[in-house]
Amino acid sequence: MHFKVATQERSLLNRRQQLSGVSIVFNDLPVKVQKKLPRYPESSGILLGRLGVDRNYSQKLHKDLGSKPRLGELLLANAQIRCLKNSKDVGSALLVIDAEMPTEEEQKNGALDPLPFYTKYGFVALTNNPRRVVKTMRAIEIEFGLA
Repeated sequence: MHFKVATQERSLLNRRQQLSGVSIVFNDLPVKVQKKLPRYPESSGILLGRLGVDRNYSQKLHKDLGSKPRLGELLLANAQIRCLKNSKDVGSALLVIDAEMPTEEEQKNGALDPLPFYTKYGFVALTNNPRRVVKTMRAIEIEFGLA
């Protein structure tokens, strides 16, 4: 899915959210997540593809507003709500994100490791793959007051 947020003057922010189904081996989940799920051999999830903010636009907003716009947080919140809505139709128990380390070139251009960002918002790493993080749909419901 591709979305564009616009204002009267021009398009402000392009974002791309790619959602796909994924299956996670139950024993690969952290114990605190396992305790919240039925004990099937695998748990279904929605994999959220790369999520990012246009750095030029973010810097412009920072300059114009005098404070950091926190666009990544807004995009993550929106993505969680979209995934929660989709989970009702496809029966997914988890939101899954691969927090890939940026390439050297991306880091030179200011990209940061996304793992601390996701863990700050309640995502936890799988036991066998610390760069893949998960959050239960139930935790998202509670976080957004939708439970």
